[in-house]
Amino acid sequence: MPYQQAQYKFYSRLSLGTFLFFIASLSTFSSLLKMFYLSSHVNTPTANALMYFLRNTVKPNYQSTQYFSYFWSHLPLPNLEVLWAKQNFYFLTSYIAIFISLAYVSSALTLRKKLLAANKKVEYALIIDSAIGRKIRSRQEILKAIPIPTPKLQAQLRMLYLAPVLVAALIILFSKCAGLI
Repeated sequence: MPYQQAQYKFYSRLSLGTFLFFIASLSTFSSLLKMFYLSSHVNTPTANALMYFLRNTVKPNYQSTQYFSYFWSHLPLPNLEVLWAKQNFYFLTSYIAIFISLAYVSSALTLRKKLLAANKKVEYALIIDSAIGRKIRSRQEILKAIPIPTPKLQAQLRMLYLAPVLVAALIILFSKCAGLI
């Protein structure tokens, strides 16, 4: 792949991944806060204290943010009693989107490393050409001659499949220990 195309892929993957990460993490985190704010089934003193703290923390944000009222009303609210509810699917989709966006960002950063290595090769070639006394090629000519392999998103399997499961398992374990579930 040519250098210019690799640069375009780097910027597009980085901007898409960053934007998707911001939206997905905001949606997931806000959904969890809304779930804690509206949930009423707690059965241990530790869970009661934790829920009291969370409700008092979320209450001003939930009731006083007029600009986010549309956002608060359309957030998916996870339902822990009915696992196959439609809202749980929407929440899971936004949760998985976090890791897909991280895979895009990781792919962009891998491509950036390859672009930096190509720049070093160009500098090295320019120095060698001038030291030997060969005809000095332009930077663009040398960049066209250097192939830049594109990192595949399929190479990010750990981030796409393993990370969401581990994070979900840790959250469930914490919730079980705290008595929230």
